[in-house]
Amino acid sequence: MDQYGVLLAVNDAAAKRFGGSGPALVGASAYQFLPRDLARQRRAKSDEAIRTGRPVQFTESSGGQNFDTRLYPVLDETGWVTRLAVYSCDVTEKKKAEEALLIEHVAIESSINAIVIAELNGAITYANRAFLDLWRLEQPGQVLRHLPGEFISDATAIIEATRRHGRWQGEVAGRRRDGTSMEIQVSAHLAVDARGRPVCLMASFLDVTERKRAEEHRRTLENQLRQSQKMEAIGTLAGGVAHDFNNIIGAILGN
Repeated sequence: MDQYGVLLAVNDAAAKRFGGSGPALVGASAYQFLPRDLARQRRAKSDEAIRTGRPVQFTESSGGQNFDTRLYPVLDETGWVTRLAVYSCDVTEKKKAEEALLIEHVAIESSINAIVIAELNGAITYANRAFLDLWRLEQPGQVLRHLPGEFISDATAIIEATRRHGRWQGEVAGRRRDGTSMEIQVSAHLAVDARGRPVCLMASFLDVTERKRAEEHRRTLENQLRQSQKMEAIGTLAGGVAHDFNNIIGAILGN
């Protein structure tokens, strides 16, 4: 288009967006096909490209669609900008994918479960805040590129099982750098792409130390209760036997 916004040439993709054919659109104003706010933005960006003589890139949104638009100044033999080459690409699906990834990232980062993502060899590439807190670490750098074996027992076997079967669940011992230990419930998964090819490993970790202690305490109490019941039963039996024995002795002495 020229510096006034008059269309000089229109390809099929642009014609489809404007709702016409290329030849029929030539000579029309590019701004008349855009909503008022979008036309105002496009005009301002065009003026910027003409004034500076530099390419301008921006995003346009209209009717639920998103376009990555770039304006390239075309100079005449005297160096003045007389035309603009407009490149506009529909990035709606890309934007949706980026938003979905952002939502997933926020969900993972805010999860109360400790979560890591790792390469297929186990090298950690991401750890959420809950993972750092569980292992009492301050910075992601204390985790990234490290191997899971630094944090949990049986890591190599878990990685191999996950890669072979697609998932692994179980309980292992967790080790902190300050020397403390904990019981960890692990759920690991193998992430694959649309073609089914392995991409990375993902795992979530839950500290079940207190639960295990509570279960052990409950078992101890149950054992104590059973032992007490046994002793009570023995005492009752002994009392009954003694009573019967006294009755027999009494009968003998009476005779």
